[in-house]
Amino acid sequence: MPPTCPPCGSGLPALCYPARLKPLLLALLLAAPSGPFVLPLSNGLYLVLDETLHVRRVSPTASQASADLKAWTTGRDIYTSLCSRCHGADGSDRSYASGNVKPINGLGRRYSEDELLERTERPGTVDLGNLDARLRHALAVYVSGL
Repeated sequence: MPPTCPPCGSGLPALCYPARLKPLLLALLLAAPSGPFVLPLSNGLYLVLDETLHVRRVSPTASQASADLKAWTTGRDIYTSLCSRCHGADGSDRSYASGNVKPINGLGRRYSEDELLERTERPGTVDLGNLDARLRHALAVYVSGL
């Protein structure tokens, strides 16, 4: 199981939002684009941030960060259209179908991305059979961060 940050519970303890990062985040918030974007760090890593400045991915190279950004935004679109009605915007909703829907938020802390990808191939209430491998990967990337 990956380490988690005690203050916020994220899976990225080194990138949590403690007081030392608040000035940087405020500057980013004021200058951030209107959509998700990539932020290069001085240590050579790249962060994929959403509109609310939540870290969605950490990438080792600029090209990987660009691919991760595209996968995350594609996955978000798929999740919004196919999954959010039952699981809710953040994956925590249990109210659909009299509470018979399992929450999917936090799956990225319990399963690897490959395991999440495998779960998109299982039959379920929503047929994901029309999604090709690239779209399934994008959905797994997005769900891993819920």
